[in-house]
Amino acid sequence: YEKTGIDDYFRTIPEGEQRTANLELLEKEAQDFDGTSFHGLSQFVRFLQKIKDNEMDSGEANVFGESEDVVRLMTIHKSKGLEFPICFVAGCNRKLRNGRTDFLSMNSNLGVASEAIDNKKRIRRKTICQKYIDDKNREEEMGEEFRILYVALTRAKEKLILTGVVANSEKKMREWQIRQYSYVERVKANSYFDCMMPCI
Repeated sequence: YEKTGIDDYFRTIPEGEQRTANLELLEKEAQDFDGTSFHGLSQFVRFLQKIKDNEMDSGEANVFGESEDVVRLMTIHKSKGLEFPICFVAGCNRKLRNGRTDFLSMNSNLGVASEAIDNKKRIRRKTICQKYIDDKNREEEMGEEFRILYVALTRAKEKLILTGVVANSEKKMREWQIRQYSYVERVKANSYFDCMMPCI
């Protein structure tokens, strides 16, 4: 960059600020690469070629500061620790993880359980152990979903707007109005709307 003055040239052309930031990002990538066991320009070029071939583009550098007057789109995880005047939480109708219904059920603390098979009747059904493990897995997954939802709901300083699509909304509203906000209902929730609307 110093020899060619390319960064000075990019500052003078349209979108120069973004182009210069991208050059700085490339420089940082090169410094990070140099800290690995690989060294040299040819190895770095090979590394960049692999990224290009595998379409693993790291995107453009961010040229906006925290106080810029812009709209930011991000995942709930990325928004953790940040606050904004107005926040939209989109896709509140998204189906939550419901646990698995596989032949085997596994839990790191409880172990493994499988379905019981009756060869004579040619049927299989869940055992009590498997149901217990499935319930525990569901409980843990819902705990994680509630932590994510908490992050989403606490990012807004002034206004929080929840969006989502619900089929047969009148029927759904009646269900939410009569639903008691108990532990059992929370664990059975199928979406963020199911978690929130009985309270609202």
